[in-house]
Amino acid sequence: MGLDLLASSRANFANGRQIYAARQAKELLRDLLHLAVNLTPDRSTVSAARHRFLAHVADHAHLPELVTLAETVEQWWDGIETYLTTGITNATSEGNNRLIKLEARNAFGLRNRENQRLRSRCATTRRSRREAYILRPVFIGWLLRRLPWRRAEGCGVARAAR
Repeated sequence: MGLDLLASSRANFANGRQIYAARQAKELLRDLLHLAVNLTPDRSTVSAARHRFLAHVADHAHLPELVTLAETVEQWWDGIETYLTTGITNATSEGNNRLIKLEARNAFGLRNRENQRLRSRCATTRRSRREAYILRPVFIGWLLRRLPWRRAEGCGVARAAR
């Protein structure tokens, strides 16, 4: 029993070291991506943070997940670097593509190209998206009737019922 416990504790220790290495890689990548939040970094700052991340992954190359993460970062590096140095992303176009695909699924396939184009343009305009999130007056009245609020005596401030 003692040898089994020793073997399992060694395995747990090895797993813990792998998890710790993966967490360090995640934090280094977060540090790299966080550069654009506080300031617009210069190339040397971005390069140093990227080198720290890649050096950590190289030290732990026996972990296939870290190697895959590093390969993905390398594959997308041009876009990441553009975001870090300029703050510009392609999030708007990605969001519009998502809305267009959703609209095509809701239409159960569009046979007419002109209708597909018109429906896509309608779905991606700001006005149609905003109306989906505006609370209707009927809903607001229904919601207010069901909330446990009551008027406080003499002060005009709503307080929660006890």
